[in-house]
Amino acid sequence: MDRIESAYIGNVMRLSCAVCFHRGHNTPATEYHHTRAAEADVGGAQKAGNFLGMPLCGPCHQGADGIHGKGSRAFARALGASEMQLINETLRRLTVMVELGEWAQRGNAR
Repeated sequence: MDRIESAYIGNVMRLSCAVCFHRGHNTPATEYHHTRAAEADVGGAQKAGNFLGMPLCGPCHQGADGIHGKGSRAFARALGASEMQLINETLRRLTVMVELGEWAQRGNAR
């Protein structure tokens, strides 16, 4: 992982859990979930890359009812949202954080 990827993940991890947020809750994220390439429609089962991921709390990530506990397809059906939809919501929330100036206040403006 390079410096840019590390900075990106660090900023994403400042957001709440993507699944809990989708459900209307504000649970702190503790883990970063890497989407599998198959879920990103690029084929294969390898990780899609460090930019295609989302912040999750432990139960939503590794718990019995979480993405890895149920499997991503069963989890998406139960949630009513795919991993790509959750990543889209994550990117939207990250953009809001940037637009509100929090990014610049932290010394990230150029």
